Amino acid sequence: MPGDSFFIKANYSLKETALLINDALGFNLAEDLSGYYEEIPAYSFSKAPKQFILLGIPEPEFQFESSNSEYFNLQIIDHEDQQKAESEGLQLIQSLQQKTDLECVLTYIE
Repeated sequence: MPGDSFFIKANYSLKETALLINDALGFNLAEDLSGYYEEIPAYSFSKAPKQFILLGIPEPEFQFESSNSEYFNLQIIDHEDQQKAESEGLQLIQSLQQKTDLECVLTYIE
């Protein structure tokens, strides 16, 4: 699936983080109740052809050993242009760092 992904340190709850992103970027991330992400709490927002998904931290029994429980994952999926999604990911990080106190990183450090 074409897209980009980056991480946000979980200094706030998932809901508070979604609200901060909404305010900063004019998004409408809402709790995803579709069941698609199963054990991972998620907030999502679609604006064709893009989809934005904020994935939370699963309960301990559903976490992989290699996963980091200190970061949320914001995914950007562009169903038409992967390079555009990657470019937009960097722009979103810059905007969030300018407009919020969210700690955004391209990869998390163990």
